[in-house]
Amino acid sequence: MFKKWLVAIVVACSIFTISSTTTHVDASTSTSQVTKTKVTAAQQKVYKKFHSEYDMMWEMEKKDYKNFYLVGRKNNEVVGGYDTRKGQSLFGIKIGDSSSTVTKKYGKPVDSILKNNTAYKQSYVDGNGKVTSGTYFIDGKYVTFFYDLHAKNTVRSILWVTEKTELTKKGFFSASSNDLRNSFEELAFHLMNQARVANGVPALLYESQYNFVGRQHSRDMIYYNFFDHKGKDGKQPWDRMKAGGIKFTASGENLAYGQYSAIHVHEALMNSIGHRENILQAKFAHSFIGVQFSNTNIPYFTIGFYK
Repeated sequence: MFKKWLVAIVVACSIFTISSTTTHVDASTSTSQVTKTKVTAAQQKVYKKFHSEYDMMWEMEKKDYKNFYLVGRKNNEVVGGYDTRKGQSLFGIKIGDSSSTVTKKYGKPVDSILKNNTAYKQSYVDGNGKVTSGTYFIDGKYVTFFYDLHAKNTVRSILWVTEKTELTKKGFFSASSNDLRNSFEELAFHLMNQARVANGVPALLYESQYNFVGRQHSRDMIYYNFFDHKGKDGKQPWDRMKAGGIKFTASGENLAYGQYSAIHVHEALMNSIGHRENILQAKFAHSFIGVQFSNTNIPYFTIGFYK
């Protein structure tokens, strides 16, 4: 008999929103696409490359979840970064510092980002009114400090992009593509493994051959305009997994939409206790991820876990 786990629905405001945009994440417990690009000899050893929401590629230089970071690069120029290494100092802030250290040094985060005469209002609170991040304009770069609400509001990670790179993203969401979908899926997987290893939990195995299971549910939520684990056909996550040919004894599912990148989805899920528990659940050993985009380029994530 399959062991099924259920956790109450969790809804959170988006980290970054246009005023009319909201972010939702939902938890229920129960492939590789390395783009062919010209690289220098020094770059040939990069472990993985991912398309991003910006006009740049994320590079995961090595498979090291204990020392996880990404380099954002365009035409061999570093134009962005994402770092989770505890003790690493960026922009005068160490990962692991308290959120108050950030506000003491930089004050209030930016209220909005102006693009083509449109001000995109920024929001940094979740559905419970808790501050989960802050974005600042520092030395020609937009820098976001992500806070961990479950670790005494310390800085969990730091994301930055140059002003020019930020402004190349014309709106809140970037144009959808198969490359972007594949990258969001796989990058989200590696981000979860970073969090697991940092918390003493074994890394998951990426079962990308089952991504179609998650993609179908994401597609259904878009097409039928709903957001729930229970599909319009009445099927639950474990029903979809079984129908997809997955054999399991325990299963779980996280859902999210409204964030514009895999990084922002991951950081939102890590600050929501039900989703965080799924990500850090030691009994889970496998994961698949299915992303689909709405006709307004909003990405929907269905993340499956199983043992």
